[in-house]
This record gives sequence, C-alpha cells and structure tokens, in this order.
Amino acid sequence: SPKADTYAWYTVESFFTAIYGQPPNGEIAGHDDEDPTTTSSAPPETQPTEQSTKYACKGSGICSLSTFQVKYCDHAINSLIRNDDKNYGDGKALSGNYWGDSTGNRCSVFVNGKGYVLSGNEMWWKYQDLRNDNKGGCGKCGSIHYGDGCRSTVNYQTNCHNR
Repeated sequence: SPKADTYAWYTVESFFTAIYGQPPNGEIAGHDDEDPTTTSSAPPETQPTEQSTKYACKGSGICSLSTFQVKYCDHAINSLIRNDDKNYGDGKALSGNYWGDSTGNRCSVFVNGKGYVLSGNEMWWKYQDLRNDNKGGCGKCGSIHYGDGCRSTVNYQTNCHNR
C-alpha cells in the first residue's frame, strides 16, 4: 500500500538522519528509481602526477675541455655497488662515486637531496637516461632534477680519489 511505502521510507530516512545528520539542503538526493549499487557517473578525481623531471646538460667549465673524457664518468658509474640495496644518498656513507686520471681529470657521479637514496642499479639507469638522446641527451656533465628538490648529477670533481 502507498501509506506503508511512505512510512517505510520515512523510517529509513529518520534512521540515517539520526546517524549522519540532515543533508546539506534538507533533502535526500536521488530518486526512487536509481539503483544504489551502481557507481557514480561523475568523472574520477584527478590523481597526483609524478614530480616533473628536468635535464640540465651543465656542469663545470672543465667538462667542455677535450682533456676531460666521458670515460671517467663511465668508469665511475660502472664501479658502483651494482645491486638493489639503497647504498647511496642522504644519510648513507656514500653519495656516489668518483674516477679520474693522475692529472686531475676526475668525474663524480652522485645523488643529493633530503631523503633521496638510491641503489647502484637505480643510479646506473639514471646515468643512462642522462646520456639518452631521447631524454637528457647530455654528452659529459649534467643533472637530472626532480620536482621535489632531489637530483642525480655527473660533473667534474677535484680532490677526490678513485674508488
């Protein structure tokens, strides 16, 4: 009977209002013919995006000299502890690696930034991205800057010893 349906609806509405309070406009939204088990047709909320990655092919002026060879940087990156353990970065004993010759041409490969910690394998892949023509395209020196203030850097370095 229509009176029974109205009473049942009133009882349900009173129950939920007692628990959740009055709807903002004083009316319960929706229609009797809507299926409450269907999902909303509203567009999904936008999800936060990854921090932007920017490449900068800049470094010390020494980087542009012919005596500074990319092989020193290659050796530094290839001499890292190559596993998936987070060995490099903030709070770790090492931030990266160095390599060079006896004349002072040395290259450092390192990470820095608060809370930024990488494995040797992750650093190796970031080095490949820096060199990749479709990503960083950097010849010798450069940095990968992340939107959170962290970065991976390849640059000329003084006063370091080969590791």
